[in-house]
Formats: sequence, structure tokens, C-alpha cells
Amino acid sequence: MMQTANTAGAWDDAHDGGLTASTFRQALGRFGSGVTVISVARGDGHHAMTANAFMSISLDPPLIAISVARKARINEYLVEGARFGISVLTDSQQPLALHFGGRPDSDLLPVIEWQKGVPLMGESAATFVAEVHQIHEGGDHRIFVAKVLQLRWREAAPLLFWGGGFGEFMARRPAPGGFLPHVPDFWC
Repeated sequence: MMQTANTAGAWDDAHDGGLTASTFRQALGRFGSGVTVISVARGDGHHAMTANAFMSISLDPPLIAISVARKARINEYLVEGARFGISVLTDSQQPLALHFGGRPDSDLLPVIEWQKGVPLMGESAATFVAEVHQIHEGGDHRIFVAKVLQLRWREAAPLLFWGGGFGEFMARRPAPGGFLPHVPDFWC
């Protein structure tokens, strides 16, 4: 039998106004995720932001989704048909996550690789070039569903985000034949 401890106290109910943005954010922080940089081309170069709201939507056709706050400047470039990049950061790319997450470092010189007119972070665990397919309104965010046009990946440990901080992945046991185990089709 599994036992759980409720360290947060009483349940917070969203329907009666008891759910605050702070409490909601703290609960969402219990979900560990990877860290990405979303990037777009501009006439004068590129614009990028750190995000962990990234997910796969469909294998056939290959679709992904990102969720971006309405107040983020990158929204003006993410229109239907626009191309953008997703770079999945490695555990050694935390400085990029901070830089594009609102803590700019004037000494940091990101390695930018261009594919299909889209800027991508060099040396990432995976990169995707995608095209905005659908846009959905979601409260204070916009959800962009996009078709994957090109991707590249390499075996590298990911940068993770949990509970408001960064972390690294540590396998409990190594996968046979390499870093990433084979994923059965029924899991996808």
C-alpha cells in the first residue's frame, strides 16, 4: 500500500476562489520537465525565449505544441504558417536557459545554427524546425500546434526543471546498448 503525506495542508479549490496563482504554480512545479529554447528569425537576426511548455502531439503527422505567455514578445512572430525552432537543452546548457529566460549574460555567445531559415541552439540534445499549424487561446497563454519540418537529435543528458530549479538526469540503471532505451510503439 502506498502512503502519501500532504505537506501543503488543506486542499485548494479552484471553483470557490481558493486557488491562487502562487499555489497553482507551486503544484505545477512538482512536474519535472525538460528545458527548451524557442527561437524565431527576425529581419535583424533572431529572437528566443526559454520554455518548458513543449510537448509532442502526434506521430503521424509529426506535430508538436508550445505554450507561450501572451505577454511574451515572441508572440508577434508566431503566426499561422510561421517557422520557428525548438532546441532541447543539455545539462551543460543551463547558461542558455538563464540567458533566454530573462537573465541576459552579455558575455555569453550562443552558438546559433541556421536550418530552413530558423535559428537553433548549437550542441543541443535535439532540435526541431516547425511551422505553426494552429493557434489556440488558453487563458493568459497561447498554444501553438506546429508541423515538424526537420529534426536532429544526439545522445546527451538533458537539462531538467523541477520545483523552480534546474537539475540533471541520473539513470537508475543504464539502458542496454546506450543512453536512451528503445521505446515500444504502444507507449507512443
